[in-house]
Amino acid sequence: MAEITGSDSQRHFRDEARVLIAEVDTLRTATQQMVDRHQLQLDRLAADMRESGENLVRYVAARQFDLRPLQLRLHELGVSSLGRMEAYVEASLIAVLRVLQAVAQQTPMEEEGDTALSFRQGRALLVKHAADLFGHLPPPRQVSVMTTMPSEAAQRPQLIHDLLAAGMNVMRINCSQDSAEQWRQMIDHLRAAEKELGLSCKVFMDLAGPNPRTGPLTAQDRKIEKTGAPDNQEIVVRAGGVSISPSGFPLRDGDSVLTLKEKFVRKIEVGDRILVRSDEEQLVVEVRHCDASGAWGVAEQSGRFAVKTRIELYRQDERVAKTRLRPIPTSPGEASFRLHPGETLVLTASDELGRDAIRNEAGEIVQPAVVGCTLPVILPFVQVGQRVLYDDGDMEAIVRSRTDQEVTLEITRARKGAVKIRSGKGLNFPDTDATCLNSLTEKDHRDLEFIVQHADAVGFSFVRNPVDVQRLLDRLDQLESQRLGVVLKIETQDAFRNLPMLLLTAMQRSPVGVMVARGDMGAELGFRRMSEVQEEILWICEAAHVPVIWATEVLDSFAKSGVPTRGDVTDAAMAGRAECVMLNKGEYIVETLEFLIDVLGRMGEHQRKKFARLLKLNMRQLPEKEAAGDESSESNG
Repeated sequence: MAEITGSDSQRHFRDEARVLIAEVDTLRTATQQMVDRHQLQLDRLAADMRESGENLVRYVAARQFDLRPLQLRLHELGVSSLGRMEAYVEASLIAVLRVLQAVAQQTPMEEEGDTALSFRQGRALLVKHAADLFGHLPPPRQVSVMTTMPSEAAQRPQLIHDLLAAGMNVMRINCSQDSAEQWRQMIDHLRAAEKELGLSCKVFMDLAGPNPRTGPLTAQDRKIEKTGAPDNQEIVVRAGGVSISPSGFPLRDGDSVLTLKEKFVRKIEVGDRILVRSDEEQLVVEVRHCDASGAWGVAEQSGRFAVKTRIELYRQDERVAKTRLRPIPTSPGEASFRLHPGETLVLTASDELGRDAIRNEAGEIVQPAVVGCTLPVILPFVQVGQRVLYDDGDMEAIVRSRTDQEVTLEITRARKGAVKIRSGKGLNFPDTDATCLNSLTEKDHRDLEFIVQHADAVGFSFVRNPVDVQRLLDRLDQLESQRLGVVLKIETQDAFRNLPMLLLTAMQRSPVGVMVARGDMGAELGFRRMSEVQEEILWICEAAHVPVIWATEVLDSFAKSGVPTRGDVTDAAMAGRAECVMLNKGEYIVETLEFLIDVLGRMGEHQRKKFARLLKLNMRQLPEKEAAGDESSESNG
């Protein structure tokens, strides 16, 4: 074999560098062409977002190529492999070209002044946009922590005080729960705690969006089911607390219960009056609280009322809705039923209470299990053969038949061999064309009026395409809100596929962020793809210099039980690659917050985004001599 000389090696490097120069230059040309094609859209971006928008377009253009062969050959030459170019695409390509030109002994390309976003500028823009959205962090913290408020926070100012003292710098309020009055109380408690502690905290409010869920259930006692619900049931309402619920379940122990249609209950607001009126007597319930489960109020007097008694809803002396009293379900404390693979479930648009399958005396099913869908507008668009997922993928089913009012499902998979059907659990339709859904519901429009007055940022739930984003921006313009940050919640396949265009639309204003809602995303895409997808979202957002919120069940076991699992800790450590981490509710949320901040601080010393930071290893040094030749090591063995 011929010996390879130094001159041969140098010639090989020169020749390889010249080939790579042409490939990188072609890649750079493609990125510029993409920028040129999108220039009109880039011109519409907010002034402080235009450089970021251009960098995003360049990154998307570069990712239209399979870069792996090029990266490997660059690596073999000891040149940057473009594996960290997200935040500064043009600067990365120029730097690689200049190094290759030096290796190829070519005249270096001319300086291009300040036209290319530099490495330092790319990193600085992401830091600035994160600070604009989440607030400035005290050194050495690099990652914000958002904490979801439980309903009791409205009445527990000390909880909010403790969370702020422990390091919370973004308060999250979920608009699908509680009422505007409770939201106002939470924010008031936060402002008081800020003054007392000398700290600041942003307020982030999540729109509920068109979020399909299972409707209310009635537990099934099959002996009673054969004769049907008793129409002559008498409802006793005692003076004091009264729960108003579509499911018939009290919101608090000891409450009387008014079981009413879900459509009626959803119209109730704090301050409304509910009039229960029969021919013999009447009473008034003053509404004090509303959330996703129903409403709660106080009655000054007692009464007894038959099923189908008239119910009227008044707001400032004007009647806004009416309905009839419904029977209280049998055994409301056990409102759930189990289904197994191969069994049938009917999703219905009607407001009837859900129930288990009805069987005859031989145990044969004569009527399948039924549950309502809280977003019935989607059912006519669901097609035979499509998938329906329940509760973040705990159950998967296939549509076997359908009408405009009902969809019949066959259960194909249950996570633990069987699934418990409950009220209020999420439904996903990953194969269904959901363009029929209005991205902003009537409730969202009402809630936005509160949000623009009290919050720093709004979370846009179930966004799917740029038209959705434009609708939100137009609504914010109508409300004359220029300062409100917008966070796109990536929860669906459509949102993931459209992410670059969603960002370019949202970046017409500033600040902008993205939340990776990993529960819904995992259900729709399949958990096998989830790790890949969340990486790609992080890359795309870094290219746009848009901060990311890492959400869904971070340290969830710790928050609920006070003890973290190994999986919890690993997930929390990975979350440090985002700019903000969201914690959900739990009895041990303050301790969980403190633990998370400690983990993020430790991981921040080792890694920021994809860039490994090589601290001195905290382990024993390698021996200076080989063990086999070190007599002292042998004698110490």
